[in-house]
Amino acid sequence: MTPSAQVYRLSFGTSYRQFYLVDPDFDYAIASPDFFKGALKRSLAVGAGVIAVYTASYNEIRCFFQHADSEPILPLSPWQRVDEGSIRLTNGRYAILDCPDSNVVHEGTCTAGDYRLRVYGAFLDQLVENTHGDDYFDFYWLVLWPAPFSEARRLKSYEARKESA
Repeated sequence: MTPSAQVYRLSFGTSYRQFYLVDPDFDYAIASPDFFKGALKRSLAVGAGVIAVYTASYNEIRCFFQHADSEPILPLSPWQRVDEGSIRLTNGRYAILDCPDSNVVHEGTCTAGDYRLRVYGAFLDQLVENTHGDDYFDFYWLVLWPAPFSEARRLKSYEARKESA
């Protein structure tokens, strides 16, 4: 299947401030200590067959997902945080799963091979009132495209605003 420029609007519940992009045909493991290595410096944890996307919200997640044919051209400037990591899709299938139940939120097909996932994040410091610090207005745009496998990296850092006394 040829990648499309179609953008999917997703809204779903998840827990533990994370969700996953996975190769559903691969026996991935998120319990490995190596999986979380360096994850706090980025908003991603990357392992064989899985990328965990860390979020500001504990519950409701709002995002766009796009499977593109080349590296995204979205400008970095309007986003607070931008990270990317690689995943190998062994049989050309991918899925976005919630946490911890691993319910499929979105799934699709592509050519088998190596891909990059770029995660753009915005509104990371906009707390929803009366939610005990669990819900934010955070929003993510995820773009998956074919690319050589490489290390995860941060393209734009985010530092929380400090409240003035």
